[in-house]
This record gives sequence, structure tokens and C-alpha cells, in this order.
Amino acid sequence: MDRDKKIEELEKIVAEQSIEIKALKKLNSVLQSQANANEQKVHDMLEALRNQFRSSTEQLLLFDDIENTATLGVLEETPEGESIEVGSYIRKKARSAVTLPADTPVVDIYDDSPVPTCERCGSVMKESGEKTYEAFTRIERTVIVRKHVKQYVCPSCEPDEGEGRKTVTPVTGNMLDGTVCDPTLLASIVEDKFSFAQPLYRQAKKYEDVGLSRFTMSSWLMNVGTRLEANMAPCLENVIYSHPLVNVDETPVQVLGLLGEDGKRKAPHSSANAFMMVRAAVDGHGRSGPVMFTFTENRKNATIESFLSPYTGVVQTDGLYGYGNAAKSCSFTHIGCLVHARRKAVEANGDRKSGIAFDLLKLYASFFHEEGKLRDSFDAGEISEEAFLSGRKEILEPILGRIHDFCLENVDKAIGKLKVALQYPLDRWETLVRFLDYPFATSSNQRAENAIRPFTVGRKNWLFNITESGAQVSAFFYSLVETCKAMGISTSDYLTYLFMNANTIKDGDEQAWTAMLPGKCDISSVKGYREMLLAAMPDLDRTEPYRLRGKRV
Repeated sequence: MDRDKKIEELEKIVAEQSIEIKALKKLNSVLQSQANANEQKVHDMLEALRNQFRSSTEQLLLFDDIENTATLGVLEETPEGESIEVGSYIRKKARSAVTLPADTPVVDIYDDSPVPTCERCGSVMKESGEKTYEAFTRIERTVIVRKHVKQYVCPSCEPDEGEGRKTVTPVTGNMLDGTVCDPTLLASIVEDKFSFAQPLYRQAKKYEDVGLSRFTMSSWLMNVGTRLEANMAPCLENVIYSHPLVNVDETPVQVLGLLGEDGKRKAPHSSANAFMMVRAAVDGHGRSGPVMFTFTENRKNATIESFLSPYTGVVQTDGLYGYGNAAKSCSFTHIGCLVHARRKAVEANGDRKSGIAFDLLKLYASFFHEEGKLRDSFDAGEISEEAFLSGRKEILEPILGRIHDFCLENVDKAIGKLKVALQYPLDRWETLVRFLDYPFATSSNQRAENAIRPFTVGRKNWLFNITESGAQVSAFFYSLVETCKAMGISTSDYLTYLFMNANTIKDGDEQAWTAMLPGKCDISSVKGYREMLLAAMPDLDRTEPYRLRGKRV
């Protein structure tokens, strides 16, 4: 009897739990529906805001520039495919694909890499077929580039049980093999963005006819740029620090995902959010050398010191006290910029045609006029280095002395901007006149300012980076572009050569990566490559559009 009663009680408990489980399942279904509805509402709200921003100011849509982790870009443009983690979201990894008309010109390129040897037995491998990479570019017109790479098998090694012979495809120098992007196309994208300040969303409009999205372009830039930055940035810094003079400047940059020392996210609109530092090298003859952009989270004394501690040459800056403090503990010599000193007088003078600030400006004008004449004579080879140094001191030191005495005489009776204009050079006088001792130096930090200007112009278009990694890659592409411009090298030809030939270099091979820097490699072969692309002809028998699909990036 007790046994039957216990069974009855258990059956009752099971029945009650079954009812409870059904109720919970129903509640879960309701909550899931609400969650899906809320997610759709958020998506619709974001899309509405994006459309609103697009019509009012396109600049606010630049969240995904040079970022393969940009949430908006992923939500909008990622097709079905492999999942990757993006922040707190799980999104799909992009497979690049474009559609081209049937009459698109095609050029076939046959890879001439040496025949590989078997890694297992050392035998020379035997050709077994070929692998074809299809990419496209747009040089005056759209061209399909079909690259044929031979495949090999080892004639000596027996295949493992249950497996066929392993086919080997040699690694080519092209960093973009497997994608639908030809090196000339990526070179054009980089130059347009980092030299001509065209954000990716604007560039995407040029490729709407083939279906190339800004997210795909950003993925190419991040994949290629991350490897180049890791290997080439240290090499570029070493080359810059081999020069006798480095001009340095910095400018704010906004990074949305940047955390402060307290672990909290920094305000992206803050001027202290982050900085981009530029170092522009000058050789012993006063000619422009390589340029390097470096992302840094701040410009504190310790940060500046860490950047400049390896350098033993001359550093010229705009007068930020952090550089002067770093010079006390480092081995470099610090010189200032008289152009910045003059700007204080310009701000104090306004449009006036008389007064203390106006008289100070006339003294500066006399100085820069005489300095320019001497520099032109030296650069033209009309006077020797010794004559240039002695003549510069003989002519310029008296004018500098008058500027110093004028500031000292009037500073105590000045207020406001005028007092700043007079006190600024007095506080930095020793560094301002130190350039006279170095024939390769001038009185101004203009080289660094000229190098950083394209970045400040581009910043008005793309506004900010999403993450620190994106800022670092951006900095390195700016480094390559501005180095080419400073050294008189074709930016598009150099970048094309780099993307075509850097893939086979091993990570960490400093000598090989240094040889790929601007001015270190022979880029003359790119001209012939471009001519070959421009000579491409359509396939007259083709009637169907081309559908090019690349690997996931």
C-alpha cells in the first residue's frame, strides 16, 4: 500500500513538472520572439540613422575605413560564409567576388617560379598541372588578370596509405594571390585613400558596377597591411635613425575602441584620445629622406622618450616641452623651429600694420629672406659647406640677436597674445638658434608638417579609426606613401612592386624586408607589367559575364 502511494505521489510530481516545463518553453518562445523583434528594431533604427546621415553628411558613415572589425561594415556587406568574432558580435567572413562583362579584356600571365624540391626526400618535383588565380584591376579600363601557377608532385615519394600523391603549388611573391585583387588595384586603393584623402566609402562608388564593397577593400588593406607593418616598420625606423636629422611632429587622431589607463574607454572626441607621430628624415646634404608615421596613445614625456631613445642625431620639433625633456635623458640633440615662433607674432598682430607685433614680424621676415638666399646658394652648389656655415652665422646671427633683444625689451610691458609671442622665443632661444651648427638643418620644422598634412586633410574625410590595429595599419600605409613622395618615387609603382614581390619573404628577415623599402628596390619592372595589362584584349568567343570569386579575407 505504501509502495502504491509513493508511486502515485511521484507521478503527481512528474505531471506538475511537465506542466511547468511546458509553461517555461512557452515563455522562452515568447521571449525569443521579443528578442528577435527587438533585434530587428535595432537593425531598422541603425539603417534609418545611416540613411539619415548619408543624406546629411557622408562623413559619418566612415566606421569601417581600414577596419576589418567594423560592425556597420560587417552588418551591411558580409555575405554568407565562415564565422569570425567581431567585438561582441559573430559575423560572417567576407569572400571577395566581382561580376565583369563578357567583353572585359583578359591577360594571361604564366608564373616562372623555379621548380621546387620535395621537402621529404629532396627530389626535384614533377609538374602535374596548374592552378589559376583570377583577379582584376582598373588602369584606364577594367582588365581581368589570369595568373597560371604550375603544380608539382614528387616522383619518388610514395603516397601515404589511403591517400593520393600530395600536390604542391609554389608560393608566389604576390601578397594578393587567391583574392580577386590585382596588386595594381590595391596600389590604386592605397594611393587614393592615403595620398588623395578618398575614404573607402567614396572609392566603393567607383566600383559599384562590379560589386566591390568598401568592406572587402578594407579587408584587403588590413590583411596585407598588418603583415607589412609588423615586418617593415622596425626596418623603416632603423633607416630613418641612420640619418643625421629627423624632423618630428604629432597630431591628434580619434580611435573609438581605445581604452585609458583606468581600463575605461577614452572619449573619442577628446583631443587627448590618441596621436599620430611623424618622423621625417633628412640626409647630410639637407635632402628629404624616409618618413614614418607611428600611432601612439599619448604624447607624455615617457612616450616621447621611448620613441627617441635609440637616436643619437639631431631632432627638430615645434617646441613641445616633451621633446626638450626627452633630450635631457636621451642622446639626441634637440633644435627648435623659428616658424612656430613667428606664428605667435602673426596671431598677436592680426591685420594691424604697426605696433610691436608688426615690428617683430618684420624682423622675422628679414631673417627668413636671408636664410633662403643662403640655402639656395648652398643647394645649387655655388658655395661649399664651410662657406655656408660661416656665412650663415655671419649674416643670420646679428638678425637673430636683434629678434632676441627686441623680445626681451618688450615682453614685460606686453599682455595676452603679444606677451606669448615675445616670451615663446625667449623660453626656447637656445634650441631655436642651434640649427646654425648643422649644414643639413634649417630654422624650421616644415618637413614634418608637410609630411603630416595629408593625414590631417584625410582626417576630415574619414574622421576616426575603430581600433588601435586599424590606426597602426593606417600609420604604416601613410609612411610608405609619404616616403615615396618625399624621395621622388612613384607611389603607385612602388606599392605595386611591393604587393607583387613581398609574399615569399619570411617574417622577421630584417635584411630582406629592408631591401623592400622605398628607394631600396628596383621598381622599373612595374612599367612593363602595366603596359601588358593595357594591351589586354577581350575574348571574342565569350558570351557570359565573368564571375570572379576570391578566398575569404
